[in-house]
Amino acid sequence: MNSQEATDQLSSQDAAIKLKDADSPDEVEEILESGFFNNAEWMALGGMENNYGVVENQAGAPVPALMELIVNSYDAQLMKGFHELAGTTDPDPETDDLPEFESQAEAREELLDQGEDKVTLRADGFKPSEKEIINFTVIDNGCGQPPERFEDTFLGLLDPGKYKQDYPFLQGQYGMGSAAVLQFCKYKFICSAAASDSGDWSWSIIRQNKDRDRDEYLTIGGEVPTFEGSIENKVYGSFVKAYDYRLNVTKTTIAGDKRFQKRLERFLVDPPLPLNLHDTRYSDGFAERQTGGLRSRIHQYEELLEESYSTTYNFDNKRLGIREIEVFTFKDNDEIEKLLEEDQITVRNKNRFVGGGEHRDMAVLYTVNGQTHGNEGQSFLTNRCKKPRVGTDTLVLVDCSDLAGTDMVDLFQPTRDRVKRSEIGNSLREGTEDAIENDEWVIKQEERRRQRLASDESDEILDELLQSIL
Repeated sequence: MNSQEATDQLSSQDAAIKLKDADSPDEVEEILESGFFNNAEWMALGGMENNYGVVENQAGAPVPALMELIVNSYDAQLMKGFHELAGTTDPDPETDDLPEFESQAEAREELLDQGEDKVTLRADGFKPSEKEIINFTVIDNGCGQPPERFEDTFLGLLDPGKYKQDYPFLQGQYGMGSAAVLQFCKYKFICSAAASDSGDWSWSIIRQNKDRDRDEYLTIGGEVPTFEGSIENKVYGSFVKAYDYRLNVTKTTIAGDKRFQKRLERFLVDPPLPLNLHDTRYSDGFAERQTGGLRSRIHQYEELLEESYSTTYNFDNKRLGIREIEVFTFKDNDEIEKLLEEDQITVRNKNRFVGGGEHRDMAVLYTVNGQTHGNEGQSFLTNRCKKPRVGTDTLVLVDCSDLAGTDMVDLFQPTRDRVKRSEIGNSLREGTEDAIENDEWVIKQEERRRQRLASDESDEILDELLQSIL
């Protein structure tokens, strides 16, 4: 039997595994030409014709779009823990005797097993030295989905969010976030099996069809393909893969490239579980890393901090109320160099947090359950808050996790990368500005740096004068 005949006789499981392992869109298209797909029928995503505009407006940048897949996997881990605790997998349980959690922070403590639960972001494709193609696969061992719910969840546009609204400790309640990656990739593959029905896998692949102004998903004879068995020794969980992902970053090594991790951690501030990063395109030295998010990373570099503290601010808005603001200010460059010379610190690279492009764009982060939903750039601190010296070395986190669903909708764009120009959005910005501008410690630090800079300039002028006299 030749290779073409073997490809034509693929089973559903073989076809799914080949698509999962494909290194490029070209390879995906070759697989889709095989005999298994002779009865392929493509359905409109979410059952919505002309959905192209809806999908394209879900995200403005590739990294926050990718974050939606990661957040969905965290939700799946939380939901699996909830099912185990409640003793039911019914999405609409009739009993009222179910565990209740006032916040995701509380749910994390009860529902997650830090040793067993895992979320992985895996990269494959081609190295930059060849022809860089980077594909991202998000893998989890969460609740997964049974065949009868696969289309309504993974292949829906609005229904997934409606379902999650019954579980306030889950994050993805807009219902459209997982489709945000489609504008940055050529295909998206999904394969999932429920923890309650282990071994029963459903799968499909989504593509753009611009001729019909829609994104569409694969069925075989009108049905989502299924199989019984395992994938990578897993019998439940999910694999979601985006092919040829356009990051707008060259030479990306996700497990060793600080540029990629810096940008990712700006959106992944405090995840429920550490995120495993695995790049299969490189040697073992760069193959695997782990990130616990931005806050965890800051704590690894505490010796570079001038000060870090939490304060509260009354936003004088019934919907915002009083909320926590965290301030992290890093030492200035001269102090870092001095401490290095005196062997009092061992690292100097504060650019992971301040001073680079990420800080220029995202110096103030408005977070919900550890995920950034909106932000302000460095100029917000230096200009609007009138802190031109200390603002360049300061990172601010504003926690919005306790807001109700309607407040969230009014406050943040569904893309989760911008604050709306709404009444509550303007109150959030203005209140944050007032809190930082009038913060006692920030004011003192700004004045201290101003005086030191003036003193340094005076010393330079005096030195130049003495040199000219001599």
